[in-house]
Amino acid sequence: MCGRATLTTEELESVAEAVEAAFSPADAELYRPRYNLAPTDLHFIVRNDDGLRVLVPAKWGLAGKAGPLLINVPSETAPEKFKSAFATRRCLVPVDGFYEWTGAKKTKHPIWFHTPNRSIFLLAGLFEERDAGQVSFTILTTDANRLVGRAHDRMPAIIPLDKASEWLSTPTPCLLTPAPEKVLVATEVSSRANSVTYDDPWCLVGWKPGGSER
Repeated sequence: MCGRATLTTEELESVAEAVEAAFSPADAELYRPRYNLAPTDLHFIVRNDDGLRVLVPAKWGLAGKAGPLLINVPSETAPEKFKSAFATRRCLVPVDGFYEWTGAKKTKHPIWFHTPNRSIFLLAGLFEERDAGQVSFTILTTDANRLVGRAHDRMPAIIPLDKASEWLSTPTPCLLTPAPEKVLVATEVSSRANSVTYDDPWCLVGWKPGGSER
């Protein structure tokens, strides 16, 4: 599962450089750092455009058939249940972290999973484009590794940067496996991240049991 994420880089140009993608200056005006990215929010994905890797704005969540918004899709079933998208509309979702929650229902607190140096990494996704040109996406999930498994039994499928072109050019299920534990670290952060109302750097301050937070 992956229902919230972060991408705290200040400028889209820096994101593009990190993921080796081009972007439109007009799209850069839509970008802002995200500390608590949620479903239905506007984000950016990397897609293949005639052999060129490009960053484009897209809303998080595919419209399900008479069902809820699809923010995650199990990678194990995607090749069959989303055959067209898996074959022709694969994408990468740049983030620098994602949240899961632990604890009892009324006292749950967020765990922020990120790389040790808080760098950008890429999640496997699928996208669709409506007649009006609006792009939306979903994130592919896989079994959790032991680190993420302490909070949830699923995790987003992480595509290494050196495999990005392979994923964008070829439907490759073998890339959709749990990331090695050393790829991520877990940090307990502020309960401020519990609410989508808050999307600011204070979401990532340290969590203190019974303590006060902003």
